[in-house]
Amino acid sequence: MRHFGRLIWIVIYGISTVSCQVKVEGFISDSVLLPCIYREGPLPDQFNVHWRDKDDKIVLDINNRVQDLTTQDQVFKGRVRSFPDEYKAGNFTVVLEQARQSDSGTYECHVPKVDFQRRVQLTVAGVKPTPSPGPRVGDGAVTLSSSVLPLLSAPVFLFWL
Repeated sequence: MRHFGRLIWIVIYGISTVSCQVKVEGFISDSVLLPCIYREGPLPDQFNVHWRDKDDKIVLDINNRVQDLTTQDQVFKGRVRSFPDEYKAGNFTVVLEQARQSDSGTYECHVPKVDFQRRVQLTVAGVKPTPSPGPRVGDGAVTLSSSVLPLLSAPVFLFWL
């Protein structure tokens, strides 16, 4: 019985990788935000971040807080942006520009040194629909909707004058 308890502990300990999947929708030729925010604890001084697509192509590598565009797969060259000033806060979110239907699929952001993974399921639909005219100025309240808002941990308030 003692060995069985140790086996369970080893199995549970071995499944400690933090992983979660987020769904993102976008349109052809639009820019899409692929979120990856690490908030599980402090980051080490030196770490790497690896973004990969469904075919394990290199979307972006971040080595010791510096983007390495030399390893990037040709299909992503010139179409991926990140936010280097946000790395220290654990934000490794990328923007994929000029989205293509072939970009649809699962993307993975992996920070090996802290055993962190974030999976993003991207769906790129047809051409973005033309927005309908909104309310005129002074007509009252406006409702904004976004698929990114559920990812935020705090309420978001927008003010305009």
